Amino acid sequence: MIRKFGGAAGVESQPQGIDIGVGGGSNIKSIQRGVTQIHYSASSVEVTINSVDKTKSIIRLSQEGADGTSSGALPSTFIRGTFKTGEAKIVLDRPVSGGNANYSIYVYWEVIEFAFPVQSGVLTMGSNSANEYATITAINRNKSTLFFSYNTPNNAGSYFNPMNTFINGSLASDTLVYFGRKAAETSCSANIAWFVVEFK
Repeated sequence: MIRKFGGAAGVESQPQGIDIGVGGGSNIKSIQRGVTQIHYSASSVEVTINSVDKTKSIIRLSQEGADGTSSGALPSTFIRGTFKTGEAKIVLDRPVSGGNANYSIYVYWEVIEFAFPVQSGVLTMGSNSANEYATITAINRNKSTLFFSYNTPNNAGSYFNPMNTFINGSLASDTLVYFGRKAAETSCSANIAWFVVEFK
């Protein structure tokens, strides 16, 4: 069964995608996607989606970069995506808004609903930490993958080394998810939203 939705002319930030059903052993039930602008005066935006089972769904993001110095542009560039509790919405958030149009960015998002439960969570990497771990229920790493997004608060309101804003993630073991960066950064923490998908 294949059903298309979205694509109405003149409607911004609408969900678009394909519902491919679960017949024939498919791992994916549906995919929604869209492009949403976060205005320079805003630190977050809520996007309405078609209803999904959030215990079986993930959010995948990519985005443009804001234009400016590291103290403002980098915290405005990195976007975290989470599901809003109790509503058919995703929340795209960053720690700060900007003072001019250079801080307006477009975020490209996908909501993928699987035919089976996924594991998910949020955590904070403190400004004095170079790594963090999340504990998960045991998986088979040979059949699993990690998705995550994050934002980077500028805790001191000052300049910081851009290399320390880039977070890497991996499945460190069957029960641990690892997140790390080049070095701890006293002016910059990270808020991370993660999803672990184990394919059947």
